[in-house]
Amino acid sequence: ISIRMPLLIYGADVSNEDEELTIDNFTHLIDDQSWEEFMPRGVTKEVFEKFKEYYEPDVFRAAGKRIRAMARAADKVSVEERIGRITTIFNTFRNPDKETVLTPWRVVNMHLGDCIGGYVFYDETFEHLLEEPRFVDQGDVTKEVFAPDARILEINSKSGLYPLYMAYGIYRSQLDAEYPDGNCTPEQQMEIWDQVVAENIFVICKTPMAKSITKRTLVGFRDAKVNTRYFEDLINQITNKSASFIEKVKQGKTYWKSNNDDNMKFNAIVGNPPYQVMDGGGTGSSAIPVYNRFVEIAKLIKPNYISMVMPAKWYSGGKGLDDFRNNMLKDQRISYMADFANSRDCFPAVDIAGGICYFLWDQNYEGNCKFDNIINGNR
Repeated sequence: ISIRMPLLIYGADVSNEDEELTIDNFTHLIDDQSWEEFMPRGVTKEVFEKFKEYYEPDVFRAAGKRIRAMARAADKVSVEERIGRITTIFNTFRNPDKETVLTPWRVVNMHLGDCIGGYVFYDETFEHLLEEPRFVDQGDVTKEVFAPDARILEINSKSGLYPLYMAYGIYRSQLDAEYPDGNCTPEQQMEIWDQVVAENIFVICKTPMAKSITKRTLVGFRDAKVNTRYFEDLINQITNKSASFIEKVKQGKTYWKSNNDDNMKFNAIVGNPPYQVMDGGGTGSSAIPVYNRFVEIAKLIKPNYISMVMPAKWYSGGKGLDDFRNNMLKDQRISYMADFANSRDCFPAVDIAGGICYFLWDQNYEGNCKFDNIINGNR
């Protein structure tokens, strides 16, 4: 329970931290849906109230203020340094559970660098952070996805790290176009950053807290526009009300309130979707896969590209995955796939049976799929 608190404190929307960031107010900061998502199964707010007395109030308050002070301080530095500071804070956060896996910044860079390209903040081995991000060119996909007028949809943001990576790539293309000599002030850089977040990045969240965390990651504590929306029952919407979901997502003017286009075309849809939901049996073996639903709905939205990371178990089994497996195997628009036999190569703290994969789907591609198999770091 304690290791899940920092992420919730980081994202909490409070106006008076001295009065509101307390162990007594902690449950009031978080809506019920987000509490259920981020806390261990069975630990309701009522259960938490029974043992909160074992937390030292002054330590809790001081720790909470320190986390937020670190995030707030990042608002005062350059775009690159801010990304470094925010992602360092995220390295201290832990996964809420197997359904809610926080994608490490390293994996966001590895996944999107392999599939889409752009500016990668790690070296070629993805083991060490770089002082300056390196540009990875994946050809047409990189050029189209990071164009100044591109629109990117993150389909299930939990931390904001996927849209952070995508926003930086577009920001750099905008910056290079407007200031080719590199001679611009920090204020001008931040103006471009805010413009990219407001006009190019669109984010769907499963809970209000995920929405709040994502906004904090993208623009910090500043009053800047962010296109984040959450669906109260996201998985049900995607599974049983797909036509309505698609219609809403594509309504730029009426739903996102960000432009005059009510039939939005996305250049790319990216992310790490929810993996499973429990079907009432109470154990992992009774879980129903849902990541396939997110891949299917992404195709129906008809972007130019799709790139997601998900369990690789669909290769051979899983409840309700027969149609998904057949469709994926026959879909010649999948141009690239990376397969990690050991899920801990991506998510060190989570063991996912069957491993992990990520892929690139290209609407204009038709042919064989380049397939990388990674075992213990060997490709």
